[in-house]
Amino acid sequence: MLLEEEVLKILVIVNGALLSVAVFANIYTISHLAMSMVFSQRRHLQRTIAKFDVVKSEGFLPALKKEVTLMTDMVSILCPRLGAE
Repeated sequence: MLLEEEVLKILVIVNGALLSVAVFANIYTISHLAMSMVFSQRRHLQRTIAKFDVVKSEGFLPALKKEVTLMTDMVSILCPRLGAE
């Protein structure tokens, strides 16, 4: 009985150590997962663009929206003429 309790304690300690190593090794991934669940994609995009200092996000997003609108208008005009959906 005493031997079984000792073996059980050792197994619990080893499993705890392995779990701790696995969590510690994946802290970077876990933090990015948590941040992607908390922050929106727009905020993430703005933060990434702001790091580049070449294009400011407030000017980039409206320009991107204008380009996407232009492309969708072009597709909506061309689809009926080509017989595509």
